[in-house]
Amino acid sequence: MPFRLIHGNMTLGCVHNGGNIMPRPSRMKFVGVREFKEQLTRFLGKKEEVVVTRHGKPIARVVPVTKGSPENLLLEIGMVLKGAGVSKEEALRALQAAQKAVHG
Repeated sequence: MPFRLIHGNMTLGCVHNGGNIMPRPSRMKFVGVREFKEQLTRFLGKKEEVVVTRHGKPIARVVPVTKGSPENLLLEIGMVLKGAGVSKEEALRALQAAQKAVHG
């Protein structure tokens, strides 16, 4: 029995010991869309993975952005560019020019 659902939490009981280097959360919180909407700030403040369901079926997964991750770096770059007044089109042109300069 690899998974058990206990009070809206899914517990993973994996016994596999090799090969996969992806971290696996031992507990995922499952919440209905209405509960998620009503308690959004609380769920986001916990910085835990949340699976949002509608009629018992998963429709979204919300995962925290960890410091130092590629996602975090891209978000920070985007915030700096936006704060400097750089448009999306300007940023994309600059990235394409840089890619061409590096890779030809």
